[in-house]
Amino acid sequence: MKKKEPVNEEIKEEKVEEAIEEAPAIEEPQPISYESEYLQDIENSRLDFLKFYKTQNIFKWVVALVSLTIVLLDFLLIPNLFPEKAKLRLALMLVIAGVALGGAGTYTILIKRFINKRMKKYFVDYYQSVDNYVFDQEGFSDAELQDPDRIEQVQFDENKIHVNVSNVGSRGLTTFRYRDKPMYICDCAAQIRLEKSMKPVFVGKYLVGDSSYEDADPVIIYIKGDERSLPPTNVEANKLVYDDKDMLVYSNNKDWNKLVNSKLMKKLHTFKLSKDLVDVTISFVNKKVYMCLGYDDSLMVLPLQNPFDPKPNMQYKKDLAYFASLIEELDK
Repeated sequence: MKKKEPVNEEIKEEKVEEAIEEAPAIEEPQPISYESEYLQDIENSRLDFLKFYKTQNIFKWVVALVSLTIVLLDFLLIPNLFPEKAKLRLALMLVIAGVALGGAGTYTILIKRFINKRMKKYFVDYYQSVDNYVFDQEGFSDAELQDPDRIEQVQFDENKIHVNVSNVGSRGLTTFRYRDKPMYICDCAAQIRLEKSMKPVFVGKYLVGDSSYEDADPVIIYIKGDERSLPPTNVEANKLVYDDKDMLVYSNNKDWNKLVNSKLMKKLHTFKLSKDLVDVTISFVNKKVYMCLGYDDSLMVLPLQNPFDPKPNMQYKKDLAYFASLIEELDK
C-alpha cells in the first residue's frame, strides 16, 4: 500500500542564518477535533500504545548496550586475571559472554511477545471504537466484533471477483444487522502470487450480505476509480455486457439486466467515490452479494506515530450506510 511519512527537508549549514531570517513564521499545528467520543477513544488508545511502544524500545536498547558493554569488559579485563591459567580465563570469558548475550536474547524474545500482545489489544480497541462510531446511526443494530476477527479465504473466493488468489488476510470482522438484514464487514487484503513476489488484487473493506439473485454465474459491477484502483481480474470468464465512463458490468447470465436494472444503474451512477474510497466492485452470486470497497491507506493503516485523522472514518460511516441500504433494498 501507499504509506508516506512526512519528510523533513535538510538545510545546508551555510544557509542556516539566511533560512532563519527569511523563513515565514510557522504556526503551531492545531489540535484535531473529534466529533464523537468514540473517535477520541481511538486517539487515546493510540497515545497509550505509542507511549508503551517507545518505552519498551528504550528498555530494549538499554539491555542491548549493557550486554555489549559486559562482553567488551569481559574480553578486556578477564585476560589480565589468572595469568597462568589460560583455560580458566577462556572458560570464564565464554561463560560471562554467554550469560550476557543469552540474557539479552531472552529479553528480546520476551519483550517482542509482550509488545505483540499489547499491539493485539490496541487493534481490538481500535476496531471496537470504529464499530461504536460507524454503527451509531439509523438502521444498524446488533454490531458485534468477532473473535477470531477474520474470515477464511473461502469466504473471499466465493465472490468470484478475482482468480488465482493465493493469500487473503483480514481483521476487524464485525457482524451486524441493517434493518434486520444480517451482514458482515471486515478489513481485507487479497493477493496473487507472481514469479518472485506477491501482488495485491484487493485492499479495503469487505462487505457481505444476502441477495435474491440465485444464479451460480456472477453478475459483477465495477465502479471505476483512478490509478490506485484494483479492478476485478475474473473478466476473461465473464462477458462484458455494459461499459461507460463510470462503470463496467460483467456477466454470462443473459438476464443480467433484470438485476442491474435502470433503477439500480441510476442509484449507482449517483454515488461518488472519494479520495479515500478508491473503487468499488460488487458481485452477485448464489444468493449473496459481495462488496469490495477499495480504500486507501488513510483508512486501512492503523495510526501510530501520527495523530489519528478522523475524516476517513467519517467518510466510511457514510459509505457503509449507503452500501448497507443498497444490499437491503436488493434483497427483496
